[in-house]
Amino acid sequence: MYNLIVGSINGTVGVGRMLEHTDEGVLGYLRPGGVLDPSRLLGLPTLVMPETGDTSVPQVARVGSIVSLIRAGRDFRYEFTPNPRIPEIPSSQIEAAAHALQVGDWEFHRTHWAVKDVDLYRVLFEASLAGLPSPEVFRLPTRTPDPDRVAVMMPFGAAFNPVWETLREAVSESVMTLT
Repeated sequence: MYNLIVGSINGTVGVGRMLEHTDEGVLGYLRPGGVLDPSRLLGLPTLVMPETGDTSVPQVARVGSIVSLIRAGRDFRYEFTPNPRIPEIPSSQIEAAAHALQVGDWEFHRTHWAVKDVDLYRVLFEASLAGLPSPEVFRLPTRTPDPDRVAVMMPFGAAFNPVWETLREAVSESVMTLT
């Protein structure tokens, strides 16, 4: 599931537009006992975009998460944090993926918050809109590795010295190089 927020760039959605265009089964999950459980929205990936044709704002969508959601009178106020690893996506490309995202065409023209029963990241990845995921701890090489090079990742410690020595011997008896 994912949150779809259309037209609410300022962090406010009217109570009457909250969960518009959300399937009944999903509503049952979001409203246990008939009352909205905001914590169930906070854990979902979120796609935020302007209404199509709104020339007052850039026509780009952002992917991220909702970090806070409170009711303030006749509105819900939320704070959205974009995922820095996913660049802005032109709204036209989101519209092209509307069917896979379970978004009706005219939903792009109405400010509302919906929850769709779709894996947002899978759809964006398959449509080549989110790029490839990358590790956060280290970088993978972007060039073809040397076919005669052996790379070893293993723990450090005296208990592993016999393993290291066996690897060194095996590599030294071949045409390969150990790094």
